[in-house]
Amino acid sequence: MKHTALLIVLAVALAIPVAGCGSSDDNSQQKQQAIAAAQAAAVAAANNQRLANTKPTGAQLSRPAYIRKADNMCRRMLDIRKRTASAFRQALEANQVLSAADVLDQSTPAYSAWLTQLHALRRPKSDDKSEAKTLGLWFAVLDNQSQATVAQAQALRNYSPDALAEIRKARRQGLKDSTRLAKRYGLRVCGRAVQTATT
Repeated sequence: MKHTALLIVLAVALAIPVAGCGSSDDNSQQKQQAIAAAQAAAVAAANNQRLANTKPTGAQLSRPAYIRKADNMCRRMLDIRKRTASAFRQALEANQVLSAADVLDQSTPAYSAWLTQLHALRRPKSDDKSEAKTLGLWFAVLDNQSQATVAQAQALRNYSPDALAEIRKARRQGLKDSTRLAKRYGLRVCGRAVQTATT
C-alpha cells in the first residue's frame, strides 16, 4: 500500500541521525529523532484511519457534476495552499525554522478538513474500473501529502537535513503524481491543490 510505504520512508527519514562522533549528545539526539518519527507515523496513521472511515454524503453525482464540484473545492484549497507556501518561504528566508514548522502545523487542519470533504463526495457510479482506479490513486497521493506535512514540520524542529531531503523528494513526486492523475481523470484544478511545501 502506498500509505504504508510512505509512512516507512518518513519514519526512517526522521530517525536518520545527524552525522557526529557518537557522543552522548548524539545518542540523545538520535533518541529524540526516533521518538519524533514514531509520533509522526502515529499521527499519519490516525489520519489515514479517519479518512478511511469517512462515509459519502449527499446526492449521487454524475461524472461531470463530480468533477465540477471537486474542482470548485480544490480551487478554494489552492488559494489556501498558495498563502501557506508564501508564509513558509518567508519564514525560511528569515531563518525562522521553527516558525516555518508552525506554518505547516497551522495549515494542516484546513487541509484535513478539505480532504474529508473530498472523500465524502459520492464518487460517480458511471466510472469504469480504470477511472475508479485513477481517482483512488489520486486520493492516495493527497492523503500521503498530509502525512508528509506532519513529518516535515517535525524534521524542521529536529534540524534534520537528511529527513528534509527525503521529504522534499516525496513532496516533489507527490505533486507530479497529483497533477498527472487529476488530469487523467478530467479534474482541471485539483492536481495543483495538493498540500506541498519544500525547503
